[in-house]
Amino acid sequence: MKDVKFRWFRSEGEEPFAAYSSKKKFPQDANIEKSMIGELLRHCGKAPNTPTDVSSFDKFMAAVKDPANTSDFGVDVASYLAMEKVMRDELSELRVISIGNEKTTVTPSIFFVGRAEDGTLAGLETKVVWT
Repeated sequence: MKDVKFRWFRSEGEEPFAAYSSKKKFPQDANIEKSMIGELLRHCGKAPNTPTDVSSFDKFMAAVKDPANTSDFGVDVASYLAMEKVMRDELSELRVISIGNEKTTVTPSIFFVGRAEDGTLAGLETKVVWT
C-alpha cells in the first residue's frame, strides 16, 4: 500500500495516515493479536509493558458509519469506506491498535493493521490527540 491520507475524527491535531508494513512474517498458527502488539511496540520503540488498546476493525467501521458520529465529529465517511475496501481486499484479521492510551499519552500511535497474504503485517499508521 502506498501512503494515503484519510481524516481521523476531528481532534486538535489531524495527522495523515502512512503505510505500515513489517518485514517479519507471522505463521498462520501464531497468536496474531499478541504478535501484532509486540511488532507494533518494537516499531514505535516502546517498552513491552507499554499500555495498548485493541479494537475490532468491524466495530470501528460501524462507529464511522454511524450518522451520529459523522455529524458530531465531521468524519470523512467516503475516505474511510475506500480505506475499508482496500484493507478488507488485501488483509485478514484486521484490528485497530493504539500504542499508549488516554491515561499514558496525549498522542498515541494508532494502527489499522492486518495480516497480508505473505504473513507480514500491513496497514495504516496515524496519531491522534486526546485531550
